[in-house]
Amino acid sequence: MYDKLFDTVSQIVKTYGVAIIDDPKFWHILSDSYSFSPDYSIRDTFKECITKGYVSQIAALCPNRKKTIAKIEFLSNEANKDGLKDAVVSAILFSIAIGVGTCNRNDFNNHSSANNSGTQPPHNPRPHKSHFKWYEYFIACGIYLLGLIASIGATIFYSAICMGWWLFFILIFMGFGQAAFLGCLMNYFDSLKEQRFKKFLKSIIAPILIAIVANALLSFGFFSESFRMWFSHHIHCWSCDTPTILSFVLAIFYVFFISFGCIGCIDSDISLTNLKKNISKGPFWSSLSFILMCYCVIIFGPNVSLHIENERILSQEIQKSELNDSLKRSRSNIVQDLSFRGIGLGISIDTAKGFISNIKDTVNTEYYIETIAPDSDEREITYHYYTYFRDPEKKYQTLTQAYTGEPSSDTWDLKGELIEKDINIDNQQVRLKLFEQEGLVYAIVLLPKYGDYHFSDFQSLKTLYTKKYGNPEIEGDIFRWSYKNGFIAISENLIIYAPDSFDKLIDRAYKAKQEAAVRQIEEEKFEKRKNDSINAERVREDSIKRIRNHQNAINDI
Repeated sequence: MYDKLFDTVSQIVKTYGVAIIDDPKFWHILSDSYSFSPDYSIRDTFKECITKGYVSQIAALCPNRKKTIAKIEFLSNEANKDGLKDAVVSAILFSIAIGVGTCNRNDFNNHSSANNSGTQPPHNPRPHKSHFKWYEYFIACGIYLLGLIASIGATIFYSAICMGWWLFFILIFMGFGQAAFLGCLMNYFDSLKEQRFKKFLKSIIAPILIAIVANALLSFGFFSESFRMWFSHHIHCWSCDTPTILSFVLAIFYVFFISFGCIGCIDSDISLTNLKKNISKGPFWSSLSFILMCYCVIIFGPNVSLHIENERILSQEIQKSELNDSLKRSRSNIVQDLSFRGIGLGISIDTAKGFISNIKDTVNTEYYIETIAPDSDEREITYHYYTYFRDPEKKYQTLTQAYTGEPSSDTWDLKGELIEKDINIDNQQVRLKLFEQEGLVYAIVLLPKYGDYHFSDFQSLKTLYTKKYGNPEIEGDIFRWSYKNGFIAISENLIIYAPDSFDKLIDRAYKAKQEAAVRQIEEEKFEKRKNDSINAERVREDSIKRIRNHQNAINDI
């Protein structure tokens, strides 16, 4: 019925081109023909379709067949609402689609049959896609893993610049590695005959190639000082040195080289249409999501882990502080016998010497301090006078590193007799030191034997003191038991018994140190103001002198 109409429209388009559809001349040529016979009511409907723009819309969809058929269906329903026959409108619009080459007469026949029967024409069932072979999965995983190393591994490798590497060498190493990966990938693609697996492989590799190009572009960031500072702070290391112009030139070459290599791996034809044909959306977006997730871990992971670690340390410090406060309060009113081998704090130094003389431990005296006593029997015991270092920030070292010799201006005026002896405690050799003040034992100190920096078995000593005095307070690497009349402090290199006045002594020294620092700053400011005033006066005198010399020169002339 509509064969003559289809032939006439096709002949007009073939003669004058597709552009004739939008030209008013198209209707005049069509109406002068005999294509509407024997039912000339089709002529009026055709004119209505041109007026409403239906004909132009169908012509504009060329060559998209599916959209054209769907559009014809839609416009036919719309025309039916306006009182036109949808079957006639469909035939008219199909005549346009057939004329411009979008559809054929079988499409019209299938459409008409479906509308007449009320059912859609049967579609060919989609063929079942067989899975890839096991070795193909293995190859895909291997290539993907190498791609991750070439992209994400290269980005991580930038951290080497914070360890003293020159950016020039970093770019060379990354360039060689990525070039090798891209070369092998292109060779494998060329030899691959299975197009479906090739398409899948390109789909999952494409995001990695994008990441490789982004990694290359990242090299330009290191020429910015603000970026280098952010990067070094991000990975928690020292800041990076400024790259040279040679590195910048190499970075330009590196970016172009890697970019063209990545484009070559996708395809030699990089048009958008061809890329769409060679990339499957599902594998592509899955791979891209995984790459982005990996880079999020690289970018935000160090800061998150540092934050978690800081929170953990802060929580431990708070718990430790609360436990220390609880232990101090529980022992604050206890007066403890702070003594060692019968030598207690505050006893007479002469009595203490008697206790020391009675100690008959067998020890290795390979190292010893020369005694002032000529008698060889007294050689184990040494006597010196001491003064404290003015170092309140290392309060325990104030005793362990007490100066033996003449007092100096850098020490406190607190001084006295120092007695030393080599003894044994818990099967290990130590040095015993007694500090005297005003004839009494002021402090007792145990140190590792001469030549050692740590006790040979500190854990054993810590266990002994914990069993006797209970759980200690923790101050860094110092374990301490604080009582009303004094404290005991132990660590891997010292054991100290000291009175409560020792802490007050340290606090007083710390305050004196701060006051001395403030006085020094004030003196420096005063000296600077004084020098500035002298310099200003000197400049003023020189200016006056130049003016006078100038005036004298005028008078001489």
